Amino acid sequence: MVREIRSLQVTGGNTFIVSLPKSWINAFNLKAHDKVAVIEREDNSLAIYPLKILDKKSKKSITFTYSELGNENTLIRECIGSYLSGYTIIKIIFDKGSITKKNQIKNILRNKLIGIEVIEEGIDNMTIQVFAETKEAGLMKTLNRIFSVVYLMLENAIEGIKNNKEILEEVANLDDEVDRFYHFITRQINLALEDPYSMIDLGVSKKALLIEYRLFAKTLERIADHVCTISKNYLESKLEPNKELMRDVYQVADLIKKLFWKASNSFINSNAKLARETALEIEKFIFQIEILLDKMMKKRLDSDIKILFRVMIESFKRISEYSMDICEMTINTEKISK
Repeated sequence: MVREIRSLQVTGGNTFIVSLPKSWINAFNLKAHDKVAVIEREDNSLAIYPLKILDKKSKKSITFTYSELGNENTLIRECIGSYLSGYTIIKIIFDKGSITKKNQIKNILRNKLIGIEVIEEGIDNMTIQVFAETKEAGLMKTLNRIFSVVYLMLENAIEGIKNNKEILEEVANLDDEVDRFYHFITRQINLALEDPYSMIDLGVSKKALLIEYRLFAKTLERIADHVCTISKNYLESKLEPNKELMRDVYQVADLIKKLFWKASNSFINSNAKLARETALEIEKFIFQIEILLDKMMKKRLDSDIKILFRVMIESFKRISEYSMDICEMTINTEKISK
């Protein structure tokens, strides 16, 4: 590690320069006119990176052999893991017994990952390149997109249990889109954590904020799972709904939708005041849900109906608790940003 003290020099009257250690120059084989990136860190210190090293980092490649991994599920997990870790080129080699799986794997990866294309393909191999770069999609823009899809899922679920069961079938399709954007944003954040230069493209000033953004994305993904649980259970049920209980469910659903919207927008817009107000509302809401659950369990109802409604109400409760987590994240980011 180079550790030297050097004096600033002035050239041209108002330009300050400092010479770089020769050993550092030689280590990276730099020459006159080669470019370096100068990045200001959180503590106001400066970091200097050879630009060609940063470009190399952004073009990592990896190769998988189907026969070594054993089956398509393992291969898909490895490909997704490489995508999340920031690899740009993923090559897959098949054997005679697995060639027929190639199209299936290609379609699954396309459905799960944003910004990938097959750039080369042979009878027993294919090469995938990731074209989605951080500079092409800002971090907050992607987070906002995930929230929009999850909120639409919640709207569809509520409308479905109120009026039209067929709408519930769309919820699962939207959940796939949430997963795709979640994978994409995880890739963005991992790249930024590894390479400070990427943080500039994402519009993030401190690494600690990346952790909060990742938590927000994961929380949205978990909320989407609970919305799917509500939709799936109600869609598959063949039971005659209890009208009185359904009125209670509608009230709970409409309120959680408002609270989820307020909590998420407090985070997206960095509005800690709204987060604090919403957190207080959620506390009261959770208490109301406990009363509703107790009321439901005391009713003389068929056990299957009780199970269905309990699953729905518990999922709405979890969504409210996750919304509380989002409020706390907003308050955390306010502290970190100061």
